[in-house]
Amino acid sequence: MKKYRLEISIGLIFALLLVVFLWTNLAALLPQLPIGLLAACLIALISVIAPWPERDAEGKIVSTPSERYAPKAFGMAVLWSVVGISIIVGLAALLNRERFTKTFDLTQRQVNSLSSETVNVLKELKTDIQIVCIPSQDPRERYCDENAQLRRLYSEKSDKIQHFALNLSDRAALQQVRPTGFSRLVLLTKDNNRNEVTGSVTESKLTNAILGLTKSKRTVYFLTGNGEHATSMEGNRNYYAVAEILRSRAYEVINHKYTEELPADAQLVVAGPAKGPYSTIVENMLRRFLARGGRLILVLNPYRDPGMPKLFEDLGIRLDPTLLTANQGATAFGAQLAQIDPIRPPIAVGEFSRASEITKVFGAGDIGLADGARAMVFTAPAGDANVLKLKGTNLISAMHAAPVTLTEEQRNRLPLEGDLRLNP
Repeated sequence: MKKYRLEISIGLIFALLLVVFLWTNLAALLPQLPIGLLAACLIALISVIAPWPERDAEGKIVSTPSERYAPKAFGMAVLWSVVGISIIVGLAALLNRERFTKTFDLTQRQVNSLSSETVNVLKELKTDIQIVCIPSQDPRERYCDENAQLRRLYSEKSDKIQHFALNLSDRAALQQVRPTGFSRLVLLTKDNNRNEVTGSVTESKLTNAILGLTKSKRTVYFLTGNGEHATSMEGNRNYYAVAEILRSRAYEVINHKYTEELPADAQLVVAGPAKGPYSTIVENMLRRFLARGGRLILVLNPYRDPGMPKLFEDLGIRLDPTLLTANQGATAFGAQLAQIDPIRPPIAVGEFSRASEITKVFGAGDIGLADGARAMVFTAPAGDANVLKLKGTNLISAMHAAPVTLTEEQRNRLPLEGDLRLNP
């Protein structure tokens, strides 16, 4: 094989491997382009390396050609071509590792792969979801870099997922995304549904956040009309921060008049704290709501009678007519309450429950209760409590306390704003 033919064969093999490597990019320009280039390279390569017979000036085949097929030379050409293209592919893979659409997880526990449950969730997606990473204010924290691989795995498994990291200097993008803080993922859909993942990002957190967006709209009803806290920024105390967090997690917040029947789609209701007792109409409405499996968050004002005695009895809850005070009247309120019973120094000590998901995150040890806390006692449910589908968990237990007993009349005369003035 002549030298020039050997060099041409090396170049053709190199071009052949490049066509295979750039197949997707070439097909994007023209679907038939990579097939045509591949065929052209193969035909040219065969014509170069094939041992065609030599002919003389008269066109007759020479019986003893001066050039013979050299398989060893061609083998060396193939070898060096493969080595060269391997080096180029390796460098390209190293420099563009975030752009590849196909990856292989060779770890024993598949730590770089998504679980089958997550893959099934992504396959069933019907709407486009944007995952926006909000970086930390501290530039030394690489929050978005740490979860970039997980976000990339989600986008590779579903063309409905897009992800990118937000630049904090881009004020227009921040205004559009409206994150509630830093170091979090914000999930957005075209119909303005949104959800957030805070703290360290795990596969379970991100999948649950996507499920929260794709499921039917979740609604939280706040009772209003009896002095309950507003969900807007009204007054010194309100539920505005709570409502904003709920909205950021794909919940719809609705204010509901406490005298009207709850809608059939209501699943979660927040009631209280009320300035006056709820009537039997509200009591019966909440009983029906609980009986059909609804969830109720009842916030009680320790200085007011909440009413609904039959409901509390059926739930097995008894509210003691006492207020618990802190050590030696540590606050102005505690000092005034201590005047009622100066002989017994007010001492209130409690502990968080370890059985509840809400309070088990707090460390073990005693805690001081706030001045004016009201004690509750759980008893055996009465009446048709079985119909109400109840499940109760203690959050805080008071081990030692100096109770101050107030009559219902005294309790209802306590001012809810400003300093308290009690007479012993």
